Amino acid sequence: MEDIERLKPTWRPAEAILAIVAVFGLAGVLSIPVFLIVRSEETELLLGAIVFGVALFAVPVLWVRFLHHQPASVLGLSSRRTGRDIIAGAGAGLALFLITVIVVAPALYALIGLLTGEPVTPPSQPILPEEPSSGQIGLAAVAALVVAPAAEEAFFRGFLFGGLRSRFRFPIAAVISGVVFGVFHVIPLLIPLMVFVGIGLAYIYERRGSLLASIAAHSAFNVIGFMLIVQNIT
Repeated sequence: MEDIERLKPTWRPAEAILAIVAVFGLAGVLSIPVFLIVRSEETELLLGAIVFGVALFAVPVLWVRFLHHQPASVLGLSSRRTGRDIIAGAGAGLALFLITVIVVAPALYALIGLLTGEPVTPPSQPILPEEPSSGQIGLAAVAALVVAPAAEEAFFRGFLFGGLRSRFRFPIAAVISGVVFGVFHVIPLLIPLMVFVGIGLAYIYERRGSLLASIAAHSAFNVIGFMLIVQNIT
């Protein structure tokens, strides 16, 4: 990680606990106008997801800037090869999606089925209402393909993994941040898959040294799933 090695993070990994509390607090404040103005519950949820993503991105940037007096580049939010990082990241994200769907998920479900003796139904993420409007599809696209990748990479890779990586070797930092990333997705059957994805995204960040690569990978990963969800609903 060239950028991280050049400008070493000064925050402790445990600060992520306080930072996520700050995220929820900021998101709550920013959500007030949404809940006062918007009357559709489905649209409220979509806008709420975008607002939460804004908070998840803003807090680590503000945290390192004002509490540790470091620029946003310490989170990996810079690149000397922007185009290459984005292209390489997008390709790696598509590969990560295929590995997750074709190899990891079936193996996990088979193992769970073997242990429980019951078939496993793949989990679904309720991103869209059953009959979404075009505006709601647009909001969901912004949330899933733009805001979530940028926000989650800034927090989980740039801030959490970056803080861990400055103190531990890659496997330890990747696994810890991957587990936290997995738990963040709440749905039990989704957690182990997201742990794997989180480790994969940390590896992409490690290899490229820029958060732009892992953001592009995350967005590419999400775009396939989002297209399938939209196709099934519409």
